[in-house]
Amino acid sequence: MAQLRDKANTESFFPYYQPIIDTSSNLICGLQIFLRWRNPDNQIIPANDIIQILESGSMIVEISLSLLDQCCRQLTLWRDQGLWRSDQKIYFTLSLRELEHPSFVNNVQNLLNRHNIGAETLVFSLHTETLPKIYKPLELQINKLNDLGIGFSVDNVGYQSLPIQKLRDFNISTIRISQRLMAESVYMESSWNLVKGLIDLAKSVGLTCIAPGIEEPEIHHLVLDTGCPLLQGNLIAPPSPATSITRMLIERNVRSEQESVT
Repeated sequence: MAQLRDKANTESFFPYYQPIIDTSSNLICGLQIFLRWRNPDNQIIPANDIIQILESGSMIVEISLSLLDQCCRQLTLWRDQGLWRSDQKIYFTLSLRELEHPSFVNNVQNLLNRHNIGAETLVFSLHTETLPKIYKPLELQINKLNDLGIGFSVDNVGYQSLPIQKLRDFNISTIRISQRLMAESVYMESSWNLVKGLIDLAKSVGLTCIAPGIEEPEIHHLVLDTGCPLLQGNLIAPPSPATSITRMLIERNVRSEQESVT
């Protein structure tokens, strides 16, 4: 990873998008953003291989803002093509580094204004293990983003206790179940029972629940039977470049129009 430290620049980082499907309509209701890096050898490197290095320095804030800018430009293009609805969301994971940066909120606001993107389009995701580390100044940053109209979700729910008071304090609207837990639930009854319990908990407290890790038809059918409203996973579509998502948006819109006619 010496190349990352010595030769990386923000232009070499770009977003991949993974669709999130609304089970009631079978339409794409949102896209989760995944970081990719094109290294000097022209190889595309996934985020998991580099994120610890990036978060150990200050470069992650600049990269995040660059990714958001690229996403906003792409959304503008989809909107102009009639492929992007006003109720669709972009889910973007934040680390503590972004929240600690004093100008991050202003930079995000400027980006949204420059591209004429409504703040309600953006949902910032926080990992469950991050919540206990959020101290008072960072709470203020979250409140400022909330005041803009940006939503918040919590990722990786299932292996640590979910601090309900924190969810209220930060106006969290959505939880995403742990992908590891989803993978285990195919062969471990205890994990599957926990998945079902989390889906029921979300319903009971008025949260939206995303079930990721939909990799096999078996888990797809099981989760559909629970009434979980939002699904995500490689069986539906893997994280993909914008060109592939454009085709999916067109296909889903056409299919929806055909179904509404019949």
